[in-house]
Formats: sequence, structure tokens, C-alpha cells
Amino acid sequence: MRSAAARVGVGLLLLVLAGTAAWMWLSGGGRGPGGAASRDFPDGIRMLCADEKCATVFNTTIAEIARVRELDEGAPIPCPTCAGPSLRARECPSCKGAFDERLARSVQGPAACPLCKKPLPKLTGG
Repeated sequence: MRSAAARVGVGLLLLVLAGTAAWMWLSGGGRGPGGAASRDFPDGIRMLCADEKCATVFNTTIAEIARVRELDEGAPIPCPTCAGPSLRARECPSCKGAFDERLARSVQGPAACPLCKKPLPKLTGG
């Protein structure tokens, strides 16, 4: 009888642990789908406020982008400072400045930072 009670107790404990792990994964506590990061973007996605007067640089999560796009498919990600639209940003490894990533793609020849004019390394993976 004691052995059966112990098995039930251990089974309940394992069920609670599995439920907690699943909740953490789904809510983002385990860096899963709702989390602050992903394997491809461990620090989140770098964004830049489109308003030159604000120019706030911030990171956002894939989950936050999905939430905004779910509400309005074409909606820009809002700036946390001024609530205006933001753009995907790229950080220069030389000057550490952030700029609209499209600027690096629009130049002919090797990509250069629009802020310090130094060459930018090629992006990998897409």
C-alpha cells in the first residue's frame, strides 16, 4: 500500500514539473516562443525609431513583432519612447551606431556604414 502511494506521489510531482516546464517554455520564461529571445536572435531584434528627433534604438522580441502584426498585418513596431513607427536596425561593428538596415543594402559596391563610412561585414543567413 505504501509503495502505491509513493508511486502516485512521484507521478504527481513529475506531472507538476512537466506542466511548469511547458508553461515556462510557452510564456517565454524558458526563452521559448513567447520569450525575450530566440536561437537566431539571442538579444532580440534591433529596431530604430523612424522619427529622426527621437531616434531611439531598442531591441524587441519576435513574439512582440508577431503580436503587433496579428493586430494589424502592415503595422510598424511602435517605438517605446514616442510610440511612432520604427525600422529594423543594423549596428555597425566599428562605431557601434545603429542605422536603418536598408541603407547598407542600397549602396553599390561593398556595404559601408552610413555613419562612419567603414566597410560592413556581409550578413550571413539571409
